[in-house]
Amino acid sequence: MVCLVYSAVPEKMLMVLAMIFGGHLLPFGGLYKSKSYMYSSVIVTISVLIIGCTCAPDIIALFMLLYEIVFTGCLFIGNKKTYARNAK
Repeated sequence: MVCLVYSAVPEKMLMVLAMIFGGHLLPFGGLYKSKSYMYSSVIVTISVLIIGCTCAPDIIALFMLLYEIVFTGCLFIGNKKTYARNAK
């Protein structure tokens, strides 16, 4: 898929890679029973599509960098809550 996009429209390759990344988060939501993964899957995929169609690839890279920082914090908080709940 990415190879086809790269050969046809190389400037949209980063957008497609980011959308594929977002789609791959969804199964982890069910596997780990984590809302962070499920919500992130939808947020990343839709946001990157909108940003990718309206802005330069640099903005997608910046968005993904900032979102990954927020996502990591959400996972950290979710794991602390899960650990505290299971420790009781």
